[in-house]
Amino acid sequence: SLVAFGEMGIGNTTSASALMARWSGLPLDVCVGRGAGLNDAGLAHKRQVVARILARHQELTDPVDVLAAMGGFEIAMIAGGMLAAAQARMTILVDGFIVSAALLAAQAIHPHVTDYCVFSHTSDERGHAALLNHLSARPLLALNLRLGGYPTRMTSRICTSRIRPPRVSPVASDCALSTRSLP
Repeated sequence: SLVAFGEMGIGNTTSASALMARWSGLPLDVCVGRGAGLNDAGLAHKRQVVARILARHQELTDPVDVLAAMGGFEIAMIAGGMLAAAQARMTILVDGFIVSAALLAAQAIHPHVTDYCVFSHTSDERGHAALLNHLSARPLLALNLRLGGYPTRMTSRICTSRIRPPRVSPVASDCALSTRSLP
């Protein structure tokens, strides 16, 4: 079984960048990109916003609290869906920067969720390639798109006919994933 996550939105690269910076430890210049096409002044402002978000919530240690403070509803929903899919031992098709950031949240809640993931593509968003590298992920395609969803539709057909079942770590196969609900 395969479940594909994608999204279409405006403004959610800010939340995704904050989550990436928090959980990857990479510098803001790597994590924060132009999103839907910010100019230089907009990009500088976006970096300042993300820096303020990180400073405001630096004391949070629980991954669900971090997700609630820094992620949007769509990122929280995707992270929860990924945890449920992994618990059901489904292959998870990860699409784009926002969904990859949601995976970071899911991974912070349960590290073995990545054992079930296949990455559809590398997007053109600034931090996505670095995030995939942080996750040790090798995407199927490099399309240089800034659109979530479309590459998932393309690669899901490839995956449903050619993918091997996901690696199941001994720990993940012997215990249930966290069923803790997201806020």
